[in-house]
Amino acid sequence: MKRSYIFLCLVIFIGLIFTSCRKEGFQTITKELNVHDFSKLEIAGEFDIRVTQGANYSVRITGRERDLADLEIKVFDHLLLMDYPHFDLRRQKAIITITMPSLQDMVFAGVSNITVEGFTETVPVRVETSGESKLHLKMNAPLFQLLASSLSEITLDGIAGELKAETAGAAIIDTYATPVVKATAVAASQSTIKVFALQWISATAAGKSRIYYKGNPQQENLVISGDARIIEE
Repeated sequence: MKRSYIFLCLVIFIGLIFTSCRKEGFQTITKELNVHDFSKLEIAGEFDIRVTQGANYSVRITGRERDLADLEIKVFDHLLLMDYPHFDLRRQKAIITITMPSLQDMVFAGVSNITVEGFTETVPVRVETSGESKLHLKMNAPLFQLLASSLSEITLDGIAGELKAETAGAAIIDTYATPVVKATAVAASQSTIKVFALQWISATAAGKSRIYYKGNPQQENLVISGDARIIEE
């Protein structure tokens, strides 16, 4: 009887330790990162991301402690890189808030929802999305180079002189809110591009892709293959 009682207590004790270990690291925390001197972003994973223009650098991440412990963060060659080195089905979405003076290049992969706003750049801006990332871009630049693949989406709302947009897979790029003097669009597979071209457009559509344009441009260079369509609205 005594042995049974001791065994039962031991089982309960081990169970409590196991439960405590399982709970450890699952609490939500916020981390302030001491990083600076970057003008480019490369972020992969599942996040809610908000990037705004500001005079000083600030990076804040909110998520489960164990998830943030796995997150790899580096700054090199003016690039802020954030990525998980290995896949984990149990990982939950984290929230990233970034403030930075200038943003000239950005790459988003995975399953993130991203808002970028407040920037006015004097140099060309390059943007790339993949996976199921959805990016809402509210900024100004002389030239935007947008690349979207897989199921990702880019929406541009700003001021620009020239636009270069390229899509693949079932990706979508919508720049109807940004009239430009010159637009170049290349769409493949089942992807979609929407551009507002005021003077000049070059559009190449292949596969089952769709390119929509408006603005009544004076010069048009349109190339279509497969079941693709280029449609003026």
